Amino acid sequence: MTMSNRSKFGLVLMGIAIICIAYAWIKFDEAKESAAEADVAVNHHCVGHLDTLFNPYCWSVVPTGDFGIGACCIGICSITLACLLLLGGWLSFLFGFGQKEERVDMVPAPDRSEDEFADLERDLEDLVD
Repeated sequence: MTMSNRSKFGLVLMGIAIICIAYAWIKFDEAKESAAEADVAVNHHCVGHLDTLFNPYCWSVVPTGDFGIGACCIGICSITLACLLLLGGWLSFLFGFGQKEERVDMVPAPDRSEDEFADLERDLEDLVD
């Protein structure tokens, strides 16, 4: 059984969606590792004391990493794209599966030597007379 072009296109879209899912998996793993490595640099005398309210040096918290936010956002965008590609590929495959490619036979143009309205013109002339 031959597959239509729409079915082939659907299979290609589903293949690209699987690649996007794998890429998102890698990005989520990177985000998990980055979040585990990131830490917050805080002075030890600021933690748990009443001085944290009154000492301006304790108000600023400086992170040492991005906590995996960049990789997580890329992973979310990739998984969203993969879902849309998977849906489009599945629908293309489903609706293109049973179609047969039919060829259109072209009809030759009418011969210009004969007048196609000659019969109507004769009928009109008979009505006028």
